Amino acid sequence: MSIKNKVDDIFSEFTKDIEKLFAADLVSIIAYGSALTDEFNTKKSDINMLVCLKDDRPSIIGRYNSIKKKWQKQKIMLPLFVTENYISESLDVFPIEFLNIQLHYKLLLGKDVLSNLTFNKDHIRHELERELKGKLLHLKLSFLEANCSLKMLARLIDASMHVLMPLFRGMLYLLDADYSVSKKEIIERVSDRYGLDKELLTQLFNVSQGEELPKKHIENVFDRYINNVHKMIELINNMEGRYE
Repeated sequence: MSIKNKVDDIFSEFTKDIEKLFAADLVSIIAYGSALTDEFNTKKSDINMLVCLKDDRPSIIGRYNSIKKKWQKQKIMLPLFVTENYISESLDVFPIEFLNIQLHYKLLLGKDVLSNLTFNKDHIRHELERELKGKLLHLKLSFLEANCSLKMLARLIDASMHVLMPLFRGMLYLLDADYSVSKKEIIERVSDRYGLDKELLTQLFNVSQGEELPKKHIENVFDRYINNVHKMIELINNMEGRYE
């Protein structure tokens, strides 16, 4: 069975289970993320689901516990349980998250609660500033905790690239550049448009895909990485007021 057919079968069975569990409380079921793209990796990638409900109290979403283990075995992460009101009131706080969810999604059942979302560039700029500054602190602390362990540093790079990729798309959105391309192309475009170290970011991406870290000059790699995050922060800060 092809990967696509397997994923489609998972979508179908998951939808049946969710519809049965939540019945009249259910608004929609949406699959999103890499499972809908050619970049889906059956060994590394999880399947992301958004379940929109009329009421998302714990006593209601707790019903999912009865099928949680079943679907974790099929690589479905804990779904995002939200209401329509939560989505509409979160676009000023989490615009990048919803921008990325909207990029690749498939409505499996019910109302399409993502199709008409719009994003304010100033809200995206604010979230970029906050997330990049947080990432900078995390990178430095995690580098120290790794204590030059190549295995731990490789894990750090993998985790950090997973966080940075949605931010890169947000950075391209600010410039009205196409952000609906492959991850490699995202890195090329954000590097070109923001004057970042394309060679370094490509190397970091390749490490996140399984390539080994070089044993030599590892501190130089992280020096360059930190410098590039500093540069991103400076550039995003300099955009303040442009979209207000």
